[in-house]
Amino acid sequence: MSAPPKRRPRRRTTRRRTTLRAERPFAQGVSVERMARTLRVPPLGAPQIVSLAVLVLVVAGLLFTAVREEFYVYRENVTIEGARYTPASTIYEQAGIDSYHVFFVNPRHVAQRLEMLPYVRRAQVRVGFPSSVHIRVEERKPILVWERGDGQFWVDEEGVAVPVLEEMPALVRLVDPESLGTFRREDTFSQDVEEQLAPSLLAAIMTTRTHLPDVRVVYYDSTYGLRIIVPTRAGNVEVILGPLTGLEERVARLPDILTQVEARQGRVTRIDLTRPEAVFWEQ
Repeated sequence: MSAPPKRRPRRRTTRRRTTLRAERPFAQGVSVERMARTLRVPPLGAPQIVSLAVLVLVVAGLLFTAVREEFYVYRENVTIEGARYTPASTIYEQAGIDSYHVFFVNPRHVAQRLEMLPYVRRAQVRVGFPSSVHIRVEERKPILVWERGDGQFWVDEEGVAVPVLEEMPALVRLVDPESLGTFRREDTFSQDVEEQLAPSLLAAIMTTRTHLPDVRVVYYDSTYGLRIIVPTRAGNVEVILGPLTGLEERVARLPDILTQVEARQGRVTRIDLTRPEAVFWEQ
């Protein structure tokens, strides 16, 4: 039996599928035809025309205000009210808005900068158009004069101390040669450390004034603590009140003690209330 004849190996050919260039997919699988449909611009209707007109007007308005001089802030456009101790020029400089475009003036930030000034307690800022700025400040009102080792200072109801600018004889005078009443407070906005009157000492002085409104001079030192000068019909009397702890009770019984003093025959020059029973010094 003879072997079957050998067949010639079939030649393999690689057929390439001819594809139109327009049908070849892109890398993202989007055909030209589909892309053309995607980029097709819809016809403009009335809403689209109105929106486009508004956009053009807004851009034109911004360009107009950006180049016009009347939209920039200068000194003549700024009004300042409420300032007595702080010069207007200082307030304007501290505001930091000179030559600023009105759109970039932030009223809250300007008010915060103004409240960093020593005599300004609170500031309000309003911005108007085209470039008007209204600043109203509330300055600190001194309630006593604090005489300490490094000078004289006004103190307001919050205990903030500022340098004395003028004489005010009607104010209570606190004489503190050792600066014992100094309280250091860190400002939350500026991170600066400010020296003010200690709240406990301020409260003690206000309590004393409530019971004895005629008191004009208060002394505070490490030897006697708190001392006051009380005017009576027989003359001024120095009263040693002592430490701040328990002060309100001692001050509350002082009017009755002064009534006893005025009934005495001898003139009393000093009263010590730091002991359970008051001690008198007579002239």
